[in-house]
Amino acid sequence: MKPSPLTVSTLLCHRDVDMGLRCLKALTDCSDVPIEFAIHDDGSLSAEDRERLLNPQASGIVVAGIVPRAEADAQMAERLAKYPHCAALRRRQAYGLKLFDIPLLSTDPVVRYIDSDVLFMRPVSGLFDLRDDQDCIFMQDHQNAYAMRPWHMLDRRLKLPQKINSGLFVIRKKLVNLDKTEWLLAKDLPVFHKLPWFEQTCWAWLSEKYNGYVWDGEQVKVVETTTVFDAELVAAHFVSPVRSRMNEIALPAGRSTRAPVPAIKHRMKRLNPAAYMVETVRRSIRHRLL
Repeated sequence: MKPSPLTVSTLLCHRDVDMGLRCLKALTDCSDVPIEFAIHDDGSLSAEDRERLLNPQASGIVVAGIVPRAEADAQMAERLAKYPHCAALRRRQAYGLKLFDIPLLSTDPVVRYIDSDVLFMRPVSGLFDLRDDQDCIFMQDHQNAYAMRPWHMLDRRLKLPQKINSGLFVIRKKLVNLDKTEWLLAKDLPVFHKLPWFEQTCWAWLSEKYNGYVWDGEQVKVVETTTVFDAELVAAHFVSPVRSRMNEIALPAGRSTRAPVPAIKHRMKRLNPAAYMVETVRRSIRHRLL
């Protein structure tokens, strides 16, 4: 008897359909369990895009459904009616759909998500497994990419884990707390609008008080210009500045014959504000020198 497929959500736009299909198919081919996708339309998918995505012969993936933007807007307007700052963020940023729609419109108590630029390269087992003592698993970044300055963490309520990246995650729905997110947004720190990482900052802050884990950084990497794609790498997140590096990767036409490697997970560590300050200063100097 075949196991039931795991539903993995993604947020997709018209521009990234080709890249997204490559990445979603790679996850399908590398997973040790069947995968189906719940695709959230950012509002730009065309009729041809939707037809292609829903055709397994054309797409190479199984799509459980596509959530149209208009339908999501109607449902989320009701869900966020008492949370004006959350609603405003969702209107302003596409990643607001990822922060709110993905978990709140899911009917599964465990939510799995992949960005359309996370490419799997070798078979893996137990990727999305959550033990009873685990509430969430995120990618491990190479930096603390947060829309928060170190001195904001002097507020004891603003604690963050180290180097969380939300390109790939699995969470229990209980982690999503609109009251907490509304409180954070209501602070309206100026940096929220200057740095592109606010959605990721919210996930990190929401997860800090739970039993959080990260996938091993040598297995699942956020790509840098210097990243070496060795044979042991399971998956790579090709963030915008290095997106072109995805062209360096050649994948087999179908499922790999390599034995799956067990996914390694580590407990999250708390970010030290002093260490974050040093990192922030160094990053600022480096950017000024470029």
